[in-house]
Amino acid sequence: IRALGMSGAGSALFVDETSIFYNPGALAKSKNNAISLGASAVMYRSAFKETGSNEQHNTKFQVTPPFSIFASFGPNDSWWKAGIGVYTPFGGAVDWGTEWPGRFELNHLAMRAIYIQPTVSFKLTENFGIGGGFVYNRGSVDLSRSIPLFDQNGNAGRAELNGVGTGMGYNIGVHYNLEEDFAISLSYRSKVITKLEDGNAEFTVPSAVASSFPNTKFSAELPLPASFNLGISFPVGEKFDLAADATMIGYSIYKKLVFDYE
Repeated sequence: IRALGMSGAGSALFVDETSIFYNPGALAKSKNNAISLGASAVMYRSAFKETGSNEQHNTKFQVTPPFSIFASFGPNDSWWKAGIGVYTPFGGAVDWGTEWPGRFELNHLAMRAIYIQPTVSFKLTENFGIGGGFVYNRGSVDLSRSIPLFDQNGNAGRAELNGVGTGMGYNIGVHYNLEEDFAISLSYRSKVITKLEDGNAEFTVPSAVASSFPNTKFSAELPLPASFNLGISFPVGEKFDLAADATMIGYSIYKKLVFDYE
């Protein structure tokens, strides 16, 4: 949460249990064992107006709460430290309802990715640390869209899909500091392909075509992108530090979301 308050510029500056997320290489340098809990409230709002129309459609108000839990343990002032993190690096939700012009593409979509990361870190010298963690992801998807088949009252059909899947990856990093004056951080978080099996697909359609839309199961893959981070920090005064981070995220892996029905 402290790093988020600084636009994410915390990988080099903060050396504590949250380094499990930002840079496992810095964890061994933390002076104490601790537990950190945090959460944010993300409120996504958007509007749509069709070309040639004065009618505006807005997403429904809702709060998506990303959260994080980090805990470190091990001897103080030692060459190693371990920890575990539970956090949500990806996810969100949007709900357009069933009346907007794009309802046959999407009504609502909620995606969650909860990473569980046990981590070990080693201090090779007083200034240089290296570490890594295994990532286990539990991901979920819940979406609905209208179907252009109408009953006698003019109500459109509807498809509702939800499922849970798992995936694996890793997080590694190195952290170097020059006494107390300067620090540099390099870290890499791998992509995670989350595979959903036996998701539920339910269809609401007019009775005349119900046999063509049986409730069934589906499978899908949720590609969660890798990221590479570089961070630096240095003091410019007794109570004034500067920090900067740059992160490259491989969103090109997420080109499509395909559902294979039984």
